[in-house]
Amino acid sequence: MRISRISAALIAAGLSSLVLVGCGTEKSGAGTAPASAGSSVRPVSAPTAADDSASAKRFSKLVHTVNAECRKAVPAPTDANGKPIPLPEDLPGYEERPVDGYGPDNPPPTKDGIGPDPNSSEGPPQDFVRELEPRDFGAVPLDAEDRCIADKHAERIREGFGGKGATSAEVLREALLKLDYPASRVHAMPDRGGSPRVRLDLRIDSQAALEIVGTSGALAIEPFAAVAHPNLKITDVKR
Repeated sequence: MRISRISAALIAAGLSSLVLVGCGTEKSGAGTAPASAGSSVRPVSAPTAADDSASAKRFSKLVHTVNAECRKAVPAPTDANGKPIPLPEDLPGYEERPVDGYGPDNPPPTKDGIGPDPNSSEGPPQDFVRELEPRDFGAVPLDAEDRCIADKHAERIREGFGGKGATSAEVLREALLKLDYPASRVHAMPDRGGSPRVRLDLRIDSQAALEIVGTSGALAIEPFAAVAHPNLKITDVKR
């Protein structure tokens, strides 16, 4: 009887240790589960995608909305008799062109007959193309409409940055992409005094552009205008 009691005690002790080991293993696994789950939901920056039809349409819609607002805000030009010349959208039967990708059947709008959108992937119709002249490489005066367009985009960008700046060109570029300004419109420029600098090309039915300099405190945004020629890169414009 004594031997059987000892054996029973040993068996009971063995079972208890097995239970404890099993529990310890289960607790250890449970303890690591939150860390694994936490790592799976950690925010990771997605790689920047190249321009696609969706981003091009968002940008085109944004630009056309701002342009339309400025056309209504700026006094209409007058004819020889001093009477206001109505805008196309104010004429009876006007229908706004749907925002689609540019192509042979949907050429980009022009400004003063100078040329189409300089960044159209389809390229301009041949009858719009003319040779670049030396004077084209200089910045041109901002008229009231282009000033309005540039100022509205500048205000929108400052609000998008939350009044803060950008300490690197990459941070500046990524933030502009999130504001629906596609990569083909954001052009890196040499730093200014050690601060990152880019140019934002807004030349769709306007000559407006922005030069943006990022600092740790805020953005310095300077509007300017450039000839809307399909072969004139915004980075080549001398200011």
